[in-house]
Amino acid sequence: HVGETIVKEIIFEKELSSSPVVIDTSDLDMAVRKSKNDSSSSSSKSETRNMVNEIAAIALPSLGGMLLDPIMSLIDTACVGQVSTTALAAMAPCTSIFQFAFFAFFFLSAATTNLVASNPPESVYDPNDTNEANGRVDFNERVVSNAAGLALVLGTIVTTFLVKFSDPLLKLAGIPASNAALLNAARPYLLIRAAGLPFVFLATVLQGSSLGRGNAWRPLKIFGAAGIVNLVGDVWLTLYKGWGATGAATATVAAQIGAALYYAISSSRLDKGVEASSKPLRDVALVWRGLPSKRIVKTFMNVAMVLFSRSIGLMLAYSMMTRTAALGGETALAAHQVTLQVWWLLSFLPEPMSVAAQTLITRDMKDRKHRVPKLIKTLYGMCAVLGVSAAALTGVVLRAPAVAGALVADPSVRRTMATLVPFAVLSQS
Repeated sequence: HVGETIVKEIIFEKELSSSPVVIDTSDLDMAVRKSKNDSSSSSSKSETRNMVNEIAAIALPSLGGMLLDPIMSLIDTACVGQVSTTALAAMAPCTSIFQFAFFAFFFLSAATTNLVASNPPESVYDPNDTNEANGRVDFNERVVSNAAGLALVLGTIVTTFLVKFSDPLLKLAGIPASNAALLNAARPYLLIRAAGLPFVFLATVLQGSSLGRGNAWRPLKIFGAAGIVNLVGDVWLTLYKGWGATGAATATVAAQIGAALYYAISSSRLDKGVEASSKPLRDVALVWRGLPSKRIVKTFMNVAMVLFSRSIGLMLAYSMMTRTAALGGETALAAHQVTLQVWWLLSFLPEPMSVAAQTLITRDMKDRKHRVPKLIKTLYGMCAVLGVSAAALTGVVLRAPAVAGALVADPSVRRTMATLVPFAVLSQS
């Protein structure tokens, strides 16, 4: 068709010039090739735009959900930083311990996302024959049920461990045994926050289920409401009631428990019919599906081994940083706590790319394998841009006097923070 159109155009032009019609086939071939290349280039650009839109549709709300917990910690830090340098310094080893626990068991959420994303019931749903779709719905419900149960059990074990060995862990994290004031300030914060771990683990599993179904808006709304509760509680308990770090811990745990309970109750009330469960973006219903099967346990363990080794390496590095900062005294430890919280918050900017990768690549590997290489390339490019942006924002935020003043009142802590900015920017990039 392209060649026929070009021939007609050439004949028309020759007729206008009243000259004999002589068609140069080399010109024709060149024109056809050029037309095909333009069409291919336009199609490639369109496909890239579609991929970017798909990634953004998952990544943007996922980013909001991921940032809420670091924002809660940063709010805790800012409120306590206006009250007491000692209490602020006491939060640093506690934060290190909780981050270690969170990332050690993050495999529960990651495995849930992967398993749910790889079994979309809507792709096989047929009103006349629902057997295959029903099998996928049942499998997804079993995955979420088992993961939620494991989250509660493991969270309770970790909470018990933290309560029983609170003082040795705080000393291991960097608080000198001779500094009784710092230890007494850190202990209540650790014990109160520890009570929320089973609920935190449960909420991350349910979030993983939502992300596996491509529904990133639901966890964003739930955790957004929890963030508002935490903010109000922090301001009231820490600044107005004078509870210090204890008030910040209480507000955070209340927000975490509320979010997890609402998530679980609302998920258990979802329509469990195969037709409703097979709708695109519909969350998996939370129902009891018995003890974990060997297949699910094996999958969770495989993901756990990969993520656990990575998480342990990262968290050991962060823990050693906190321990080293503690050797410099309360001012250095307080500056480390504030800088690390800002760094930690902005480090999540590229993280939604991993969620988008798990969801989209897992989906396309079944039906559209030819898109996967280009999808991976697009994800890499977007991730690189976000990484550079995170590094730039880290420098801007930490160097802004207004931001530093809002995070901590002590001028000596702010001066120490300024010396850490180059290292924070370099490690972020």
